[in-house]
Amino acid sequence: MPTTAHFATQTIANGKVYVATRQNLMVYGLFPALLTVAGNNQTATVNTVLPVALQIKAVDPYSGQPLSGVTVTFSDGGKGGTFSTTPVTDANGFASTIYTLSKIARTVTITASVPGFAGTALTETGTPAAPKWIVALKGNNQSATVTTQLPAALVVKVADQYSNGVPGITVSFNDGGAGRKLSPTSAVTDSLGRATILYTTSTKAALLTINASALSLTILHMHETATAGPAANLAAVSGDGQSAPASTQLAQNLVVHVSDQYGNAVPNASAVFSDGGAGGSFSAVPATSDTSGNASVAYTTPPSSGVYGISATVSGVTATATFTATVP
Repeated sequence: MPTTAHFATQTIANGKVYVATRQNLMVYGLFPALLTVAGNNQTATVNTVLPVALQIKAVDPYSGQPLSGVTVTFSDGGKGGTFSTTPVTDANGFASTIYTLSKIARTVTITASVPGFAGTALTETGTPAAPKWIVALKGNNQSATVTTQLPAALVVKVADQYSNGVPGITVSFNDGGAGRKLSPTSAVTDSLGRATILYTTSTKAALLTINASALSLTILHMHETATAGPAANLAAVSGDGQSAPASTQLAQNLVVHVSDQYGNAVPNASAVFSDGGAGGSFSAVPATSDTSGNASVAYTTPPSSGVYGISATVSGVTATATFTATVP
């Protein structure tokens, strides 16, 4: 700013400020203005045209008279919408454009600007289109022991064709009759289109399918696994009552079955077989149960004749499985 003249007094007249400098007279006033006339605060479905055109008016700030021939630039700040034209104000100072919302559901601010003018802004909102599908967001492919809650909530999203979440849609859940607790059994999608439930497994160890459905959309299938609880039961399955010559392997393996308190097969349990020091030998010490809950060992008889008792135990299980083997 130029240096103000000594003892100069600012003067205000006709809405302008006059300031004397050492070289000239500076005059300050209001910018021409852009005023919003129509189209503000509209709502429409994404990827559609707003029902009312965006219209502004260019005016002289002092006389209020319209300003014609002014090119107005509209912008949504890079939000992806489109404008039908870059308009020029008419004889009445009006300029209009038609705005098409982007595919993303959100509220956008649209500015109208002209260099050297006071600009204006409009606010518009794009809402989701009709529901198109249900997708899994969180909680798919989890595992938990029987009668326990899955570690994470199951979260699904009802989305339109552009992947915008659709709020206010009731989603129903079921486990196909597996018989355990869904909490709740239905949920209404939130502002982001998400519906959330908790799931507690039943007493049966199995692969589970939890179905989510809404309206006439394709049903979403989420897959979970209920695993057996701790080993609680032990029983002899096969191999009892065999006979073989001394220091000879029995024809059949000794097999035990390990299960939890609900009768589910327990895999990877360690079964320890013993003949009480009679002198026979086992092919595995300990034997590990397979996916069916069965642990199997081959037994080689002691070097002396006799009837031998063999026991199998599993840590944490009170029951003992017993067998006999005879050496003639």
